[in-house]
Amino acid sequence: MDQADGTHHRAPIPLGRMRMLSDPAALSKSRETLQAVIDAVPAMINVKGSDLRYIIMNAFQAELYGVDSDGAVGRTATELLGAEHGAYTENLDRKVLTTGEPMPFFEEQFRDIDNVPHTMLTTKVPLQGRSGGPIGIVTVSLDISQRKDAEHALRDSEAKAQKTMSLLSDAIESMNDGFILLDNQGHPVLYNQRYREMYPHITDLLDAGTPLEELVTACVERTGLYPERDDRDSFVKARIAAWRNGVSMIEAGENGRWIETRDQPTRDGHLVGIRIDVTERREVQTALEQSEQRYRSLFEAAPISLWEHDWSEVRKLVDSLRSEGVEDLGAALRDRPELLQRASAGIKILDVNDATLKIYNADTKQQLIDEYHRRLRSSTWPSLLQGLHYLTSGARRVTTESEDMRLDGVPFHVRTTMEVPQAHAQTWERVFAAVEDITEARALSQQLRFQAAHDALTGLVNRREFENRLERALKSAGDGRSQHAVCYLDLDQFKVVNDTCGHVAGDELLGRLGRVLAHQVRRQDTLARLGGDEFGVLLENCSMHVAERVANALRRCIEDFRFAWENQVFGIGASIGVVAIEGRGQTVSSILSAADAACYAAKDRGRNRIHIYHEGDVELARRHGEMRWVTRIQTALEENRFELARQRIVSLPAAAGTDTHYELLLRMRDEDGNLVLPESFLPAAERYNLSVKLDRWVVKEAFRLLTLDPDHLERLFLCSINLSGVSLADEDFLIFVTTELASTGLPPGKVCFEITETAAIANLPGAMRFIEVLRRIGCRFALDDFGSGLSSFAYLKSLPVDFLKIDGVFVKDIVEDPIHRELVRSINEIGHVMGKRTIAEFVESEAILRALNEIGVDYAQGFELGKPELLPKHQY
Repeated sequence: MDQADGTHHRAPIPLGRMRMLSDPAALSKSRETLQAVIDAVPAMINVKGSDLRYIIMNAFQAELYGVDSDGAVGRTATELLGAEHGAYTENLDRKVLTTGEPMPFFEEQFRDIDNVPHTMLTTKVPLQGRSGGPIGIVTVSLDISQRKDAEHALRDSEAKAQKTMSLLSDAIESMNDGFILLDNQGHPVLYNQRYREMYPHITDLLDAGTPLEELVTACVERTGLYPERDDRDSFVKARIAAWRNGVSMIEAGENGRWIETRDQPTRDGHLVGIRIDVTERREVQTALEQSEQRYRSLFEAAPISLWEHDWSEVRKLVDSLRSEGVEDLGAALRDRPELLQRASAGIKILDVNDATLKIYNADTKQQLIDEYHRRLRSSTWPSLLQGLHYLTSGARRVTTESEDMRLDGVPFHVRTTMEVPQAHAQTWERVFAAVEDITEARALSQQLRFQAAHDALTGLVNRREFENRLERALKSAGDGRSQHAVCYLDLDQFKVVNDTCGHVAGDELLGRLGRVLAHQVRRQDTLARLGGDEFGVLLENCSMHVAERVANALRRCIEDFRFAWENQVFGIGASIGVVAIEGRGQTVSSILSAADAACYAAKDRGRNRIHIYHEGDVELARRHGEMRWVTRIQTALEENRFELARQRIVSLPAAAGTDTHYELLLRMRDEDGNLVLPESFLPAAERYNLSVKLDRWVVKEAFRLLTLDPDHLERLFLCSINLSGVSLADEDFLIFVTTELASTGLPPGKVCFEITETAAIANLPGAMRFIEVLRRIGCRFALDDFGSGLSSFAYLKSLPVDFLKIDGVFVKDIVEDPIHRELVRSINEIGHVMGKRTIAEFVESEAILRALNEIGVDYAQGFELGKPELLPKHQY
């Protein structure tokens, strides 16, 4: 409407309703004018005709495409961008032309002529001809990866915004920030929905085209932020002045929000306003300040050594070497020690915490920092080369181990974890390092490695390590490089000592005998305790003639050995089987089996003698030995002469709970009704594939007994059932267990299957599948004899068990042996960190129980808490 004063006021144009009403000819005629306008807009803007050829392209887009605006006119996107991106763009354009509908606000990825990636927020709008049909398409793409730059460019180009309103309207509406444009009379002519949301109390005035002074006054009055009239007037004047002079400020908004105003007058008197909700930014800034305070507090209070470095000079050196064309930085630094020394001298230590002073025996921070700067100038930082290797490869966190020295000159081992914050990933201006004193841990680790490979009783190599060395010897024999032999020793009268004087005396005998035998073998030979009273000797690079001589020397040594115990003197003998390692068709298992058979042959021939293994001459010994047990086991299964016993597993401290928790143990009755313990028949069962049958019997019988007594089942916390390694890899056995659970209706959560660490590792894929399937339906799992192997902790992450049963070899000696006590403590702590509960076996005294309580072990099992009790077959 024309006003009396001759001015013309119009209501603001809603963004979603603006259309281009020109035809192609008119667009071409006004190209120069439009070009001048849109070249100032910091967004990709182009106009295409219905033939999808560019009519107009602004300078911003042309620069990203690597062409000039005039050179783009008349060409297609395919011609400018290539087939792939051109086809993508033109398919979208055709869709808009075909449907006549705009495609607003979609994100797309774009790489400019310099291959720099951009994330674009694109809107495509059809141009409507006077006849009503689409005659072309307008595309506006905002670079939202650098929105702040886009906002700045938008303010600079606001003077031309009125002329390009129809092209920019969709883009402005898509902004996350509020936007408003006032004409040179201060009337709002364009504003987006976000602006309306920020100022809901004046939307009616915006729609009415109310001038700036009235808008600001009404906004202040309606919000009620300034109850005093003078205060309101003062703020209104200041706010209008900010508009006119392009001053940014932060003001209070609705519902406790904070809004940053960025106002800018244009050359022709228009006013452009951007409104940014900075509530989260202010909160983040406050949080960052609080975080920095907390960081400093944590830095100083941390119990481990923390360092703050500046490695910017090191980064400059690395960059200079790369600019010189050096590709292998590690080799360059190794070949030129002066470069490594220069890098070390470039490290600046900014700060250390109080814990660092204690670890390095320093009095003050400055004393330690000065000393380390002196060291860095005279020698390289420990493990600097290794750290640089990781950092230059893009890693931001590096862990190294090295030897360092305290200020008093005492050397010690440290584990250093360095991390570069994301903000300094390119400059290395700030590098943090956590330093741990691992001197004791290294010593313990070495002790663990030794114990993992050696028998705890005799100190000799254990069976696993013996088999590993045997495997290596077998490979060398298979290559034809060497000849080796194995001796398998079984003591003949050892049971007499055990029965007469007890197991303590038997253990002492084995320890003394192991030391005696160690002096009879060559330095390159391996003497091992294989289990019980059985020993093995691996004779490397040894002919059978020499092996026979060594075996006889060992036999005579044992025969001459006398064991004195409590005024009694015992003599023992040994049966020895000797097997050649030739490599042809042999395996570790077959070699040990043959040596075992040869040993049985020596026993059958009268004991205290040796027998050289030859294929085919030990069948009788085999039948009289293990095959005899095979027959007895099969007969016992047929005659149902197996029984179950249970042993309590008690929660610690012992009074903490009364849940019923126990382990089921297998027992066998021989032909005369005498009880046979599993160590007598299980080895033969495992070797001759009867262990799965035994496991099936145990599972079936256990499930049957558990379901006989509902009251007991209701009180039951957990029933543990042992499984052999062979069963873990047997898919039919897994099906059998799940079928039994389903048919009996036994709650799976009441059942815990125990598997030995050795069996799990030997059949790791099968064990993982077995555990995964049964845990999914509710069963739980315990890893038995944990800690007996070198790789215990390495495999623990792969086995999702619920309980760790700490090997009783460590538990029974924790009162007298501090190393075993620390081993139990370490296993318990690691188990708890990984969310697993721990069970200690072989708890045979009150002192052991007290020690376990102090360590924090969850459960205990052993004679001190209850001996195994046979179960009647009809009830619990």
